[in-house]
Amino acid sequence: MTLSHTTTVWMIRQGVRLAWATARAAQQLGYAGERLESRLDAVAMVRGVDMLDVLAPLTELLSGA
Repeated sequence: MTLSHTTTVWMIRQGVRLAWATARAAQQLGYAGERLESRLDAVAMVRGVDMLDVLAPLTELLSGA
C-alpha cells in the first residue's frame, strides 16, 4: 500500500468515528431534552400555567410574525 492510500483509509476511519461520536452525543442531548421538557410540563401543570401561553412568544418568533 502506498502512503497516500494508507492516509486516505486512516482519514476515512477517523471521519466515521467522528460521525458516530457526534450521533451518540446528539442522541444523548435528545434524551436530556425530552426529560427536561417532561419536567417542565409537570411543573407547569402543578403551578397551573398554560404551556401554550408560555410558548406563544417563541412560536411567533419562529413564524416570523
